Amino acid sequence: MERRKTIDKLTEHGSYRDALFYRHPGGLRFELSSGGDALELVLTALQRATAVCKNIFDGSASILVHLQRYAPQNRFQLRSTLRELRAAGIDPPRSRSIWLDAVSEDEKFSFDVGYWVQCAFELPVAKLQALLWCALTCDFPSLRPNPGCRIYLIHPDKDIIVHPYDDRGMDVIGRGKPTLAALYRKHKDWLLAYDIAAMAQTFETTPEQPQPAANGANFIDGAKMQLNDVEVVKDADTERPIPSAWRPVIQRIVDAFVCHDYLLAAGIPGVARVSTKTARQIQDYIGSYGETLVALPAETWKTSVCIWTGRHWDALIDLWTADEGPSDMVLKLDVAESDATYLFDIQLVYVP
Repeated sequence: MERRKTIDKLTEHGSYRDALFYRHPGGLRFELSSGGDALELVLTALQRATAVCKNIFDGSASILVHLQRYAPQNRFQLRSTLRELRAAGIDPPRSRSIWLDAVSEDEKFSFDVGYWVQCAFELPVAKLQALLWCALTCDFPSLRPNPGCRIYLIHPDKDIIVHPYDDRGMDVIGRGKPTLAALYRKHKDWLLAYDIAAMAQTFETTPEQPQPAANGANFIDGAKMQLNDVEVVKDADTERPIPSAWRPVIQRIVDAFVCHDYLLAAGIPGVARVSTKTARQIQDYIGSYGETLVALPAETWKTSVCIWTGRHWDALIDLWTADEGPSDMVLKLDVAESDATYLFDIQLVYVP
């Protein structure tokens, strides 16, 4: 199980599934696409991800590929994933490592009793773009091939793990700081704007932006003071647009839901703990709605509203799906003032 040992070594035996940038600080988070239909989103993401990954794997003969898929019954459910990979021109070698991880306590609200099937093997670098396609199509069942699993690309010699988590973005983490610093400088325009201050703190000698506090309060407070376009107003008579200061936090909440993290396991500064009951309601409601939730586009702020109740703001956020665009679903939040910042309390997802 040398491949598994290599993977464990890169994360100091810390398991990883999603949100690698937040779970393993000191890495990079790239924004890969932002608008268009499903095919346009994936093709734009594929172009950017390929450019970044070529810089990482340039000069290497192979890539260590790590697949993860949830299987409620047994490891043989990985066979459908392998069939889709072969349809993409990726033929996993017979020499591969397979092991099982039990579902953790934090994951049991999202998954029934079962296992995470792990599979690791080496492939020639020539298969890079095919691997990226398979990773980036995960939210679009209509696009094929689509192996329906999480795909991580690893460069053991450079101590780097790449996770293209879907068409929206890609995390690059690891102990290979020279490689990460070079990527930061070369592809800075593609880094996710929301997290640029944290990345600048790591990779800039003189950070270009104020550094966030450990609990993330500086980011929210700074946004509150700048108030960009829409100010925070206590208006109990009229529904008003969502204030600019709130939008990055709300975007992160919905991003977590898109990744099926309804408990916000990685944590979001300023957001209250989500109860298991609330997480289950949101998961079940989105699942029964029958469409694939996507990240909030800029257009959502044209229709989302809030109103002051005398103690807090009620906020209704219009949610979007892959096929519909604007859906009938909304996310209801309570937003309250607390000292110099705001606290967000997730209530439910529903159709008004």
